[in-house]
Amino acid sequence: MEILLEALGNIGFDWRMALANLVNFLIIFFLLKKFVWQSLRTTLDERKTKIEKGIQDAEDAQMMHQNAEKEYHNTLKEAAKEAFSIVGGAHTEGKEIVASAREKAFQEEISIREEGKALLAKEHEDMKKAFQEEAIELVMSGVEKVVKEKMTKEKDEAFIRSALKQ
Repeated sequence: MEILLEALGNIGFDWRMALANLVNFLIIFFLLKKFVWQSLRTTLDERKTKIEKGIQDAEDAQMMHQNAEKEYHNTLKEAAKEAFSIVGGAHTEGKEIVASAREKAFQEEISIREEGKALLAKEHEDMKKAFQEEAIELVMSGVEKVVKEKMTKEKDEAFIRSALKQ
């Protein structure tokens, strides 16, 4: 062993220094293991737990997204069906309203025609009376000019009655 130590000494190896370095290494290793590795391991475990929880939450979120997307498509289909139904109902209701409006307009047209006919008949009667009155006045005026005498009220009435009978 001596030869080995002498050969190692020739290359600059000192066994006392190596032993001191080994003791220092073991002390530092023990301190690191006791204080640093334990807290480092705890931190790594916590980080691992957080990462696993994050992954699980992401998977849950993806599932929720897929479910929400399915629900969205179902709701969209239902809304389309309902919209189609509403449009169909509105179309039918629109036809009914148009038919009702046509019927009402037709009834109003009949009513207006009847009122027009009644108004024309009244106008005709009024014109007839006005014409008779004017004709009487003209006849009276003509008779006065032909007869050259003033007609009294009794003569007028008698003359008018005889003229109307003819």
